[in-house]
Amino acid sequence: MLEVGNKFCLKGLHDTAKPPAGRFCLNLVPSDKVQLYGPDTLFFMKEMEELIKPGMFVVEAGTGSGILAMTAYRLEAKVLAYDIYPPAIALARENFKANGLLDKIQLTQRGWSDEDYPGPLADILIANMGKHFFETNSHRAALIIKPGGLIAFSCPVEVCLQPLDFAVEKTAVIPMGTTKMYYLLARRS
Repeated sequence: MLEVGNKFCLKGLHDTAKPPAGRFCLNLVPSDKVQLYGPDTLFFMKEMEELIKPGMFVVEAGTGSGILAMTAYRLEAKVLAYDIYPPAIALARENFKANGLLDKIQLTQRGWSDEDYPGPLADILIANMGKHFFETNSHRAALIIKPGGLIAFSCPVEVCLQPLDFAVEKTAVIPMGTTKMYYLLARRS
């Protein structure tokens, strides 16, 4: 079992350890096709504890294993998670099921560049997908968040420090521990 931030822990599906009092423990189904989590995921989980308030609508682009979508839901947000990669959708679905959240989180297979965004405008967009996503699709982020809404990206420092070409204002660029990735938080104007 791995404790994350002040409110969460991660454990394998068959791990029988009881979570410490006051923590939500997310049970994870093993996968050989999709990475379950990395240091960037753990960093995002900690930051989400501060950012997400009950009742917010959170969109996670590129959900992968679904950990960040489950984190948002456990922080009492309404959540839409999507990914273009079929094995990621299958794993997220299995993780949602293993945590009793299959009917609580909306899961959709789609690409970031798909024109038909399926949900209402988000309070927060989470995209832990790195340089390629940021460089090729970040301008679309402002199209799906509310004015005043937040965008949380992961990106290498050389990309995170570039000027943004869409209607948002950077509020933080923070190193993510020992990785070469940075966390960019921006607010839509």
